Formats: sequence, structure tokens, C-alpha cells
Amino acid sequence: QEQAAGAIRNLATDDNIKVKLSGEGALLPLSNLLRVPDEAIQEQAAGALRNLAVNPKLRDQIADEGAITPLVDLLKLQNLKVVKHAVGALANLSMNVRNKARIVQDG
Repeated sequence: QEQAAGAIRNLATDDNIKVKLSGEGALLPLSNLLRVPDEAIQEQAAGALRNLAVNPKLRDQIADEGAITPLVDLLKLQNLKVVKHAVGALANLSMNVRNKARIVQDG
């Protein structure tokens, strides 16, 4: 799971691949991996979502797949790598007005 999320994280740096990853159904599994009690997996999944959320077209989809609540929950961890990626993902998601309200509600 860690390696798969890490591979998606790396692929999600390419703008052309971001939409393809979303179309292939990567968003829900990544959102689910945020809840796995393994910080290495959480770090990779949050990093992948951070990279994907750079694309404005994917921000609503990521939120709709349930990523906001677990990303907010990750902010409570002591692992700064996980927190850094969660903050980055939330910052990118917050560029969408609807997601700002969701983040405030969950935070």
C-alpha cells in the first residue's frame, strides 16, 4: 500500500497523468489509505492527494471521495512528514470555496 501510494504520488506530479489517475479511480483508495494506522502509508497517500489537488478540476472530486476529514485528522499526529503532506493537500483543496467550508467544518 505504501509503495502503491508512493508511485501514485510520483505520477501525480505530471499534469497529464493527474486526470487519468482520477479517471481510473485512484481518489477513493487514496482517501481510504489516509485512515490506515500506518504513518508511512498515510504520508504517501497524503502526498499523492496533495499533488493531485494542485489540479483545480480534481479538488471537488477529492473532497467528494471523503479526503478532507482524514486529512484534518492527520494534523494531530506527531510525524511532521505526514503533517506536512496533509497541510499541503488541505491548502490545495482550500483553493476551492466549497472545500474551505468543508475544512472549517471538519477542523
